[in-house]
Amino acid sequence: MRLISFLLRLCVSPNPYNGSVLQTIDARNQPQGIKFLEKIYPVHGSFVGGIFYKIITGIGAIVLTGLSISGFISWRLKSGLYKS
Repeated sequence: MRLISFLLRLCVSPNPYNGSVLQTIDARNQPQGIKFLEKIYPVHGSFVGGIFYKIITGIGAIVLTGLSISGFISWRLKSGLYKS
């Protein structure tokens, strides 16, 4: 289990059996790519933007899922594997 603090930008990995600290990662001492990922994660996890952002990302996920399914069905029909 990882505990992430966005204010301190510190990641702590505790031992689940006795609670001792296995690993700590300070994001300020990481390479630039890791720093970028740390900054973009709150947007990816829908921690910013409130309920409006969550609704928009939910609608986007439903639309992309529908496009994937309809594209697969269309491809199967065109390939002649299903005769309707």
